[in-house]
Amino acid sequence: MDHISVFEMFSPIHLAYLKRCHADGREVVSSDLDSIERHHPAAVQDPLFTEYRALAAAGLLRRRPGRKAPSFGTYARLWFAKGEIEDEVKAIWARRRSGLERRQYNSDPPGLIAASRIAWEYGFNCSGATLRARISKERIR
Repeated sequence: MDHISVFEMFSPIHLAYLKRCHADGREVVSSDLDSIERHHPAAVQDPLFTEYRALAAAGLLRRRPGRKAPSFGTYARLWFAKGEIEDEVKAIWARRRSGLERRQYNSDPPGLIAASRIAWEYGFNCSGATLRARISKERIR
């Protein structure tokens, strides 16, 4: 009998993990099968692995959930905030060109200044950099 280490039994990249989950009656996710196949191509010949792969192909195995989509209200607030940030950046550049506002040598870029102002006005509980990151993460263009 082959020696199976503790790492192999609890790491989702080993066939021993799949066998332990099957014996315990725990749910196997299709991404676990993908990682086992990627790290150990010889595991494809195991009958238990092929049984689970057939279930995954039939769509009977649950897929691991990804990032939750934002609610429509949150998405709309971010979308409107992005438009306000763009308008504020244009206004900052116009004030700088007209001479009404001087750039400080250690000041933040106009996009960050505008995002900070809009985050405060809209009541987002975050900094300007965080607001810009949230807009980018939600792929609002």
